[in-house]
Amino acid sequence: MIRSFLKYFIVFALLVFSGWNLMNVSMKVQKMESDVAVLDKKIAKEQEKIRVLNAEWAYLNNPERLEAAAALALGLKATKGEAVISKVDAIPEYVPDYEVNADGGETSSSISISYGYRQVGARQ
Repeated sequence: MIRSFLKYFIVFALLVFSGWNLMNVSMKVQKMESDVAVLDKKIAKEQEKIRVLNAEWAYLNNPERLEAAAALALGLKATKGEAVISKVDAIPEYVPDYEVNADGGETSSSISISYGYRQVGARQ
């Protein structure tokens, strides 16, 4: 009789332990599912922020808007076709503003580069 009582007691204890373990695992799974749902919402919010930032970046880099802002803030205007050199012959010839000695040294203490009629780097 004691053997059968001990046998039923062990079976009952195992049932209680397995039931408690099942409830514990079930609660952990529910907690993890709610954590995943919260993280999914955060990911969706961040993706929406990234989408908005990409749209704002595209707007801010719009060439027409940049041109208007440059004209307003800096007084810059679009380059006209006449300002661009269309022929290679129209490029002024390089004329050095110094002489080279036989030993390879320069006779002038400062070097200024002259293009055509205008000197760049020289004091006027």
